[in-house]
Amino acid sequence: MHILLTSHQQYVIATAMSYLDSSLGATNTLGVLLVGKPGVGMSTCIEQIKNCTTRKYLNLHAIDSHSGHGLGGWLSNTFGLDDVRCTMNLRVSPALTKMLEIIGISLLVLEDAHDVNSPGHRARALDKILEEFARLKDKVSSMKLLMTIQAAEMSGAKYNESELSKLFDIIFVRPMSHEDLLLFIQEVYYKDIEALARPVLSERAIYAISEFSNGSIGRALFLIDVMKRHLKSFQNNGWGEGDIVEFISRFQR
Repeated sequence: MHILLTSHQQYVIATAMSYLDSSLGATNTLGVLLVGKPGVGMSTCIEQIKNCTTRKYLNLHAIDSHSGHGLGGWLSNTFGLDDVRCTMNLRVSPALTKMLEIIGISLLVLEDAHDVNSPGHRARALDKILEEFARLKDKVSSMKLLMTIQAAEMSGAKYNESELSKLFDIIFVRPMSHEDLLLFIQEVYYKDIEALARPVLSERAIYAISEFSNGSIGRALFLIDVMKRHLKSFQNNGWGEGDIVEFISRFQR
């Protein structure tokens, strides 16, 4: 399946790969941290990095941290090592390091790390996970952590941006640009078997899509897809610029 990537996403993926391979990043960091607003495509970047890396990885899920057992709980559940859960906050179990060595895992992936600190659960669960991972990396130096966090949530950790930059190679993922939006419109709206039957999008319509998207790739793709489905359902019905702009405005109310 072809994945449409912006030039910036390609840069983020290539840079993250270089950091993980230690050819560009600092060898003493915990790993790579992607930071951006919701919808800027961090999950897409993560998927591409996992597909391209030579490292064997293990996905961690923020919701699993709500048990309060942190990284030790995750790994004990994954590998069935009961002593990991109890001792990870103090030391790294030799059984765990041996298991990681046998399986060959050298990359842990945690998306939406800010969700670890969800209301009603441990307020500093993410801090505990980072501390536990640092202990693990002391024992398994090749281990890396690939993590995403929303920019607005960085203050949720006890570490500020300057401190996080000492722990991670940080890549800031920027919002979708106007050029990116034009790329998605060209590739998603105009390039399929039914494109010739659709009305051409005017600058006014493109501006309306941009306003709705507000820099979010996810919102832009959602709206373009809804427009395509609607036009197909009504056989375009002689739609003009005003009809398209009015349709888009329904989602902004």
